[in-house]
Amino acid sequence: MSEFVNEMKTYLKNGICKDADIFPDYTTEFCVQTMPNYGVEKYLYTGDSIKYELDSELVLLYDKFRDLLFKDTDEYYSELKIMPIFVQEAGYDSDCVLDKDMFLKLVNEYKDKVPNLYKHLYLVDIQFLIATVQNLLEGMDYSFTNYFVQISNIELENHLTDEKDTVLMLSSQDSGYLSSLVESYFTKAYSILDILTKICYEFEYKYDSFENFKKTKSANILWGDRKKLSIKDETGTVFIRSDTIKLVESLRHEVVHNGSLEQNPKVYISFKSNEIVERFMLLPDYVDGNLSTVKNRKHFFSDGNKVNDLLPELHIAYLKEILSTIKFLNTKY
Repeated sequence: MSEFVNEMKTYLKNGICKDADIFPDYTTEFCVQTMPNYGVEKYLYTGDSIKYELDSELVLLYDKFRDLLFKDTDEYYSELKIMPIFVQEAGYDSDCVLDKDMFLKLVNEYKDKVPNLYKHLYLVDIQFLIATVQNLLEGMDYSFTNYFVQISNIELENHLTDEKDTVLMLSSQDSGYLSSLVESYFTKAYSILDILTKICYEFEYKYDSFENFKKTKSANILWGDRKKLSIKDETGTVFIRSDTIKLVESLRHEVVHNGSLEQNPKVYISFKSNEIVERFMLLPDYVDGNLSTVKNRKHFFSDGNKVNDLLPELHIAYLKEILSTIKFLNTKY
């Protein structure tokens, strides 16, 4: 049993790290905290309880897909016991070394040996969509927490030598890394919109029979196809396109299509009495979730939108919309 750690590193919204005895109450100011656990560091943050609710609803969604295709649950598990392992792993996991030709050969070999082989293959394919959402949520969480952890480590090589209050900026490999965390956050956040659209499409346009190995209905469906879904007007879901969703879209598109959110990524470091009191980065100006734009120029910074202030609020708001969407699916189907 490891010794109990009384003090834990706490990363504040202002980019400062300090030690705290206990994790602050969820009603207090946002922070990220390190919880050493048998040599493994785990990050907690204000409002993160929603992650566990999301995970529970996603597990229920696995069962919804199963029930969509297999009306008799007992029969499904009876068939699953004799299902070859390649059905679950080939084409999805690195610990399965089958190539595509061998996979197709095995599918053809077992099609008459195990019941409902094609239906089981299809179920794995659409359940993979749920696993993808889970992976993307984990990736978002990593970028989110590590932004606050890493920015607190930023230091200047040349320290101030007077008592002047000022704000300095640092453009370096470290600031580029922080920028990549922010950019990764928004690209993964947007990808969830694509996958949720696919999941909804699978529910609404399901196959009635599986006489052969079928491609998923949603294979070519993306976020832009959401108008084809009956859920598109459902209040509280991601399909309403709140200002949060619009901003996720705008920042993702800028990163993917134009490569960066700033020409030279910078960390701003604020000093008072020769002590660092804040570290932060900026996001471009935006109105109602859309970047302020003049011709080709979309990186205006007149509003002073701090990543540190925006990201915690946006993160929790976005997770709530994802949760509401998944809960709706679990209720409707």
